Amino acid sequence: MSDLLRRLLPTVWGRAPEAAPQDFVVSEAGLRFTFVEGNLAILTTFGGPPLFTLENFPGVRPSTVRTERGGNPALLIHLGQDLTITCVQFGQTPPGQARALVRATRKRQPEGGQALEFTFAHERDQVRYLAELVPGLVPQGFREHAPVEAVFTEVPPLSQMVAFLKAILHQRRTALRSLKGLARRCADPRVRAGIDDFGARLNPNHDFNQPLIEELRQALEQQGRPVNLNTLIALCLMADLFLERIDSTHVDDLVNRDRPLLISEDAAAAAARFLGGRPVRAAGSDADRALGFLWAAVAERSARTILEDLAEDSGSETSRARVRRLLERVPPDQVLSNDEQEALRSYLAARGRTIHADTLAALCLYVDFEAGILVEEDIDALTPARSFVDHSLYALLAVAGAFEVEFRCLVLGDEDESVRWRGLECLVERGEQGVLARFLESGQPGFHTRHLPDLAAVQQARAEGLGFTGEVLVSFPVLDYLEVSDLRAFLGQQVPLLACFQSEDRSIRWRVIESASSLREDPESAAWRENRGHRGGSGCQEGVHRGAERSWKLREHRRGAPD
Repeated sequence: MSDLLRRLLPTVWGRAPEAAPQDFVVSEAGLRFTFVEGNLAILTTFGGPPLFTLENFPGVRPSTVRTERGGNPALLIHLGQDLTITCVQFGQTPPGQARALVRATRKRQPEGGQALEFTFAHERDQVRYLAELVPGLVPQGFREHAPVEAVFTEVPPLSQMVAFLKAILHQRRTALRSLKGLARRCADPRVRAGIDDFGARLNPNHDFNQPLIEELRQALEQQGRPVNLNTLIALCLMADLFLERIDSTHVDDLVNRDRPLLISEDAAAAAARFLGGRPVRAAGSDADRALGFLWAAVAERSARTILEDLAEDSGSETSRARVRRLLERVPPDQVLSNDEQEALRSYLAARGRTIHADTLAALCLYVDFEAGILVEEDIDALTPARSFVDHSLYALLAVAGAFEVEFRCLVLGDEDESVRWRGLECLVERGEQGVLARFLESGQPGFHTRHLPDLAAVQQARAEGLGFTGEVLVSFPVLDYLEVSDLRAFLGQQVPLLACFQSEDRSIRWRVIESASSLREDPESAAWRENRGHRGGSGCQEGVHRGAERSWKLREHRRGAPD
């Protein structure tokens, strides 16, 4: 019988019985270990795949030691001589209940050792595991995981965000960078090869501008189709690459400075029509072919694609990943525009800065994304039927600053609504091209923002029954860091002043100064002093505005203007 069994079951006969798996749970650390036939798997007690596994592990003899790390409770888990895991608890959430993986990274250890670090979070609490391995052990199944965060870990000072936007919009947005961005979706191998040749052989800041391009840009702006100069150049270059009007010999000429590269009239016409404008010069049938190529290669520009380009131009992988992840949560039919963007666009146009609506939408979204003001929960609450969520006043200040418009964010703090409306009228008269003001509209969620260029617009808003919140963005000439003696000098020239003071309780007040007697201390509060040296601390608004006609109390909008 035994011989018969050997012949019928040759692969089973003689095999040693499989070892039963050994399970070890360290509930205090929220970890579970499974060991079978030399393979060790490290898992969490709340499920999911193993954090990592080890092959040919000599054996498991777990022991634990309570200790602390930096004042935080910790638990050392020894699994023989080859593996030690340290669990550190930051906050009140115990291990095993912090289940959101925040980070998984490799760390180098002295003398060729290695370590794997895992961080799990629950709200603001964290639990961190450090697995230290001896040289020679190779962890299997480990995956790096880095947090997708904004470029800024907190809302930066306004001046820092403005400088960041200016760098993206002006310093980094060269023609070649725009060309690479537009061609991301281009499948034509000849065009892509030409773009790669440009990037490999030319200076990144190479100037392709020429009379035809400048003529076309101005014509498009007059037609209500404003476009960035380098974006226009990039479209023309793509069209000429497709039409084979540009090849490697032209790049040779540019490198050797033998002759400039001239854009063809067909390419210029195709770019103009692609942007929804009219060509400035007659073009041939090749312009139609180039236009078809641009539509297929670039696709229609939108706030989404511009937002992706901004993230790409930022040079930050975390920025790209964050924007990509947030946009994935926005419904395809969701409107990305809102009344704040339109109000800001109207104001910038009045100041001589014509910005495309999609560009402005992308910029406002980018600021709120990167500053961490607009988060996933806000996007998940969207409904396609309504406009996009309200932007922060901080975003409006930053985007305006990127186009050299310096707003001051004020809040008219009087409880009497009629006094606030009178203050708004005064600011509209004093501000350059009026103001941006925030309102509440009956039956509508969020804020309603308007550009009020004149008193008629204020009266119209009031007649519509809008509730004025008191929040105003205004731009007017201000003189900073003045002494009382400076104010007296202005008064000696019979110049009426609107001056900003700060009391000892750090409250802010703007007052009309019409005579020297107005400089006496306010009897209702502690001694007033000139508001100097508080930029970046309390964020106070310094300065004196000349030509005011009436006074009112204001307090600064600290959330809107962190600078």
